[in-house]
Amino acid sequence: MTTTTPPPPKSSSRPFIIAMLLMLLLIGGLVVWKMQGEGEGHREVPSADVPPSQTVAIPDQVLPPPPPIASVDAGSNLEPTKKSVVASTFCSSCSACTGTEAPNFQSMARGRAGAAQRCYEKALQQQEQLQGKLTVNLCVGVGGGVCSASISNDSLGSPLVSQCVLNLFRATPFPSPKNGCVQAQVPLNFVPKKP
Repeated sequence: MTTTTPPPPKSSSRPFIIAMLLMLLLIGGLVVWKMQGEGEGHREVPSADVPPSQTVAIPDQVLPPPPPIASVDAGSNLEPTKKSVVASTFCSSCSACTGTEAPNFQSMARGRAGAAQRCYEKALQQQEQLQGKLTVNLCVGVGGGVCSASISNDSLGSPLVSQCVLNLFRATPFPSPKNGCVQAQVPLNFVPKKP
């Protein structure tokens, strides 16, 4: 007696094809949804640590505008880098500055220091006992643009205040120094106002 075994079942690729079609439809739907979202007045939500820009004369309290965006040659595929920003403000190496400050440089620096009080007052709302000192180190290039700004001697210990102060000092140019770039240190002392 011969036994016959049934032939192996035919594998169907139908579930695989259906799954692939569903994935393609899902991807296509996402692409269409994303493209429609970009076309409808896409708004950027402002960051909590960078205030919106206003035009107010110094030494009044000033909200800094966003930092300048470096332009890149149309033929270049590279993203703008910090180096291209530095080149756009006519900066040389800040370690070898030999220029002299313009006559109104110090008054501009004091005006920005006064405006930095707003950064502190904003942080003071969250930390009532916050107080201390910061020193802003600046390098100002030939055109008056800020080549670099950094914080040293930070006894305040608030990254929120430090970033706000740096944005403020980088926001608008200083008077153009004579004979090259100039370095400066601007001390800031933050203490709560007495009621």
